[in-house]
Amino acid sequence: MSEWSVDSAATLQAGAADGRRYFWPVAIAVAALLSVCAWLTATDTMGLFHDDGIYVVTAKSLAEGHGYRILSLPGDPVQTKYPVVYPFLLSLVWRAAPDFPSNVVWLKSLGVVSLGATVLLAAGLLRRWTRYHSPYWVLAFTVVVGLNPLVFSTTDLTLSDGLFAALTAAVLLVHAGGTPARGLMLTCGAALLSAVAMQTRQVGVAFVVAGLVWAWPRGRWHLTAYLGVVLSTLLADAALRGTGHEPSANLLLNYYTGYETPLFARLLGSPGALWNVVSGNLGYMFDTADAFLLFGALPGMRWVYVGVIAVGLPETLRRGGLHLVAVLVFYVGLVLVYPFVPTRYLLPLVPVTLVCLCNGFATLDLTIRSRARSDRPGSLIAGALVALLLFASLAWGDWYRSAPPENLRLWTGMRVSYGWSGFTETFSWVRQHTRASDVIATAYDPSYYLYTGRQGVRPWLHQPDTYFYPRHGATANIGNAAEILVSLDALGVDYLVLDPLDGFAERDAAQQLFEDLLRRYGPRAELTFESADHRHRIYRIAPGA
Repeated sequence: MSEWSVDSAATLQAGAADGRRYFWPVAIAVAALLSVCAWLTATDTMGLFHDDGIYVVTAKSLAEGHGYRILSLPGDPVQTKYPVVYPFLLSLVWRAAPDFPSNVVWLKSLGVVSLGATVLLAAGLLRRWTRYHSPYWVLAFTVVVGLNPLVFSTTDLTLSDGLFAALTAAVLLVHAGGTPARGLMLTCGAALLSAVAMQTRQVGVAFVVAGLVWAWPRGRWHLTAYLGVVLSTLLADAALRGTGHEPSANLLLNYYTGYETPLFARLLGSPGALWNVVSGNLGYMFDTADAFLLFGALPGMRWVYVGVIAVGLPETLRRGGLHLVAVLVFYVGLVLVYPFVPTRYLLPLVPVTLVCLCNGFATLDLTIRSRARSDRPGSLIAGALVALLLFASLAWGDWYRSAPPENLRLWTGMRVSYGWSGFTETFSWVRQHTRASDVIATAYDPSYYLYTGRQGVRPWLHQPDTYFYPRHGATANIGNAAEILVSLDALGVDYLVLDPLDGFAERDAAQQLFEDLLRRYGPRAELTFESADHRHRIYRIAPGA
């Protein structure tokens, strides 16, 4: 009999034999409590991540019957870059509460609900893939999952990451359940969840490929059904989006609507550049682990936890089966070659990583018990390490909650040296002193559209392969002032707005670009506004010759 026998499993129970009955009540209570905390700590800011503003703009477009368009851009182009599921769900919230910015807190409620769902589904993975079923373990596990910086802080941003994390856990649970004898219903449900995940974030295509690998040994009809469901969702998505992607003649608009195909083609044609991305992403993955396992608060413990996770990985893969193996191979492989820092893409794997941690504890626990011939040492060590991680999570949650009101709080709780008042003051000036038809160039163009009604564009090119690679010493290339000025004039930009850019990898390059643009504009650029905190300036741009 293997070490994962019934007798061994019984020794892993942290509570009484009937403790399983409290598993789901505890998980539900933690999910509800964390959701309430997320709701109460949500701010009324919108659009400082940029992507969050784009999601809300497209949701507004869907809600008002304009189709899947980016209303904040000149010409209202069709959105062809971001999948439609998350904006569609946001549009339902917008329909119910259409008064912006009063509806900001309601728009963020989707992230709050996603947090609760992620915690509950992660508990399902713990129950299915480990022997830790006592209420004590589910309490610690769900708190660490829901309160880690990556997952919890997304509730304050209208980003698809929280929903994608919940869908990832659901996909893993569904594919891990049942047998071929259960018929095609399970296969169709699994395919639908994978397809919805893919239409939430494009990287979810890895789930579809992994699902096909899972369906193959189940038989021809299961594979056909899986493909049929996925193709049906793709057709529905195409119908909802409308026209397909058409590259814009204006370089600045391709930032919003273009696919990354040229970028991938350039990387595939340059092995050196591709290696910079892959090796850099490997390093960034460890940085991400530092973030959600809070190694900064646990000095010297990084390799202890990493080692335990590595020990628990084989058992997790055994329990997760073929589908989990395929997901990790395809998803992690795709993240490794994608030329963008992988922090957001690894967020959905937080529950899987923590399940590996639990299985690592179980394996080490059994080893220590057998060698020490004692029922205590292994449990004590595992309990101490979990308690340490739980304490660090609670400490981070308290730090996140206590952000000073005069400083903005960005993703993962990062503080910046300026507040929201400078933005609201600038929004107010724009509303009062510009025409509805004026076009603005600003780093936060979706925000300016939402708060002022003025269309705008981000005045630089999007080339993320230069933002983060090589990992040490990257220099962001966002285009030169000469070509940017031509594109701005072609769009008829009337105002150039300079705002603080803390948190953006291209911040320094953008500041230099703005200085170069102002020099090239010369007397065409007139300073017309500066905020009280001196962090926001607006220049009126006279028409070119």
